[in-house]
Amino acid sequence: MIADIRDIAIIFLALESIVVLILLSILIIQLRNLVLLLNREIKPMLSATRETADTVRHTTTFVSQHIAKPAIDALSFGAGVRQGVRTLRQNLARRDHEATTPAAGSEGSQPASTAGGNHE
Repeated sequence: MIADIRDIAIIFLALESIVVLILLSILIIQLRNLVLLLNREIKPMLSATRETADTVRHTTTFVSQHIAKPAIDALSFGAGVRQGVRTLRQNLARRDHEATTPAAGSEGSQPASTAGGNHE
């Protein structure tokens, strides 16, 4: 009786081992197919993505050098000229105001903002 149960268990384990071996073989084959698919499909996509990134990098460099930098330089120059003109106007207004200060006691003197006419 025990020998029969042992023989049945051995046969069952042998069949189970064969099934597991077949399933493991199928899994390995599928894994190999997945790796091949990734090599065929993903590598070209990565290559295209790399080319796109290079194109974007070159485009931003071109825009930076040929459009943004000259625009920034021109705006900076304009801001400097505007500040220089503002400083000159303030100095001229101050000088005009200082020149009219001795006559400040009279009622007919003009305020410093209107002295010398409208410069704007």
